[in-house]
Amino acid sequence: MGVIIKWFGRALWIMGVGGSLIVLFQFIRYGEGTTLSDKIVSAIVLGYLFIALGEIIILLEKNLKQNQDLYKLFENWGGENQ
Repeated sequence: MGVIIKWFGRALWIMGVGGSLIVLFQFIRYGEGTTLSDKIVSAIVLGYLFIALGEIIILLEKNLKQNQDLYKLFENWGGENQ
């Protein structure tokens, strides 16, 4: 799940960076800005947020697996109270 969210964030970030290049080329060519700049900045920021959220979910999944393995280890030993 975290990997999917992380890739979605990367896609948003790439669209935002690509859009910013398009705006830059239009500014160089026509000498005026476009109304896409707010949407581009928000796509880049949302991309970063989704990448960060994906990383957090991946770390939580790894922590859950590690805790489950530790629980199974204690269970195989007969528990910590025995």
